[in-house]
Amino acid sequence: MKNIFILGSCVTRDAFELEVAKDYKIVNYLARTSIASSFHPAAVSHLNLSGVASPFQKRMIENDLFKKTKAELLKTEFDWLIIDLIDERFNLYLSEPGELFTLSSELMEQVDLPMRGETIKSGSDDFFKYWCDGWDDFVAFAKENNFAHKILINKVYWTNDLFGGGHVVDDKHKNWIDQNNFWLGRLYEYIVSHGGVQFLEYNQELFLADNKHKWGKQPYHYYEGFYIEFIRKLNFINNIANKTIDLSCAPKTLNFDINKNYSNDNFIAFKGSSESAIHIQIILTLASGKNVEKRELLYSIKYYPDIAEDVFLNMGYALSALSDVGYFKYIPTEPYSVYDRVLDIYIPQGVEIAVISIKEFYPKGKTIILNATASLSLIE
Repeated sequence: MKNIFILGSCVTRDAFELEVAKDYKIVNYLARTSIASSFHPAAVSHLNLSGVASPFQKRMIENDLFKKTKAELLKTEFDWLIIDLIDERFNLYLSEPGELFTLSSELMEQVDLPMRGETIKSGSDDFFKYWCDGWDDFVAFAKENNFAHKILINKVYWTNDLFGGGHVVDDKHKNWIDQNNFWLGRLYEYIVSHGGVQFLEYNQELFLADNKHKWGKQPYHYYEGFYIEFIRKLNFINNIANKTIDLSCAPKTLNFDINKNYSNDNFIAFKGSSESAIHIQIILTLASGKNVEKRELLYSIKYYPDIAEDVFLNMGYALSALSDVGYFKYIPTEPYSVYDRVLDIYIPQGVEIAVISIKEFYPKGKTIILNATASLSLIE
C-alpha cells in the first residue's frame, strides 16, 4: 500500500476511488489553494469563517488562509506527493497589509472580505510573479526536508471535448478553455525550466470530459478512461523503483533480464549519481524474422527528475508526439538474422534514475531479444 498526499483538486483525487487504485491510500488532501498562496509567508487570521457550513470546505479555506501546507507536509508520511494545477484558475487577493490568499468559490460564496486590497487575476503577470515565488519556496522546502524526489506533477489540461461526442461549451465560449490551457502551459514551462520534479503526461486524446461526471460537466471533469490511465502511469513509476539497478554496487559488466514481449514492463532502470555523470553501453542480441524491415524497434529514455529539452536534443534524441514514448532513438533491425545492437546511454550528473524502454515500431515481422548486457563507466 502506497501513501498518497494530494495538493491539487478532484482531477487527481477522483482517480483513487476506482478499483484499479486499491493499492493506494490517500493520507492527506489539500485543495482550493494556489501554490502562490500556500507558500506565501503572511497568514490571514481576521476573517470570519463561521458561515462555512461544510467541514471539508472550512478545512480547505483555513489551510489556505493560515498557511498550513508546510506543516501538513511535515506531519504526514507519504510515498508520493501528487500536485495538479487545476485550482490555479482561482484569482488571488492581496490585502493592504500584504496578506495573500486564494479566492476560491467556497470562500467567495461564504466569507465576507472586509479588508482593503486588490484582486490579482488568474493568468496575469502579477499572479505569475507570486506563483513563481511560491513554487521556488516550495521546492526549496521540499529539498530541505528530503521529499523532492517524491513529487509528481499531474500534467493535465482543460478540454472542450466530451466522451461520446459533443462539447462542454459552444464555440463562442471556447476561448475560456484556451486561455486556461495557455495559463497552465506557462506554469508547466516554469516548473520544467527549473527542473527537479517528475511529470505524469498524457496523450491529448485522453482529455475527454464526462457529461455524467458526479461533480457536473466541466472542462476538467474527465471520463473514467483518463483516471485509469493516471493510475497506470502511477503504477509504472512505482514499478521503476522496484526494478532499478544501483550502479554504485554493480560490476563493470552485468547481465540483466528484459521482457521480450515489448510490454509496458519492458524497461531497464539505472540509478544515477550525484557526484558524476555515467556512460552505459547496452549490448542487445537480437533475432529477426524474414519480414522485418530496417526500423522496427526503438528505445526511449526518461530521466527522473526531468532535465531540459536541449540536453536530449544534443544527445541525438527525437521527441515523439506520443507521451508513452517521449524522447527516443531507433534501433536498426535487419531481416532473417541474429545480430548485436549497441545502445549508448548517458546519465547526467544529478539524475536520480534513468529509465530505458524498448518498443516495437510498426513491425512487419518479429524481432526478439535473446540477451542483454551492459558495461558502465563514470565520466569525471
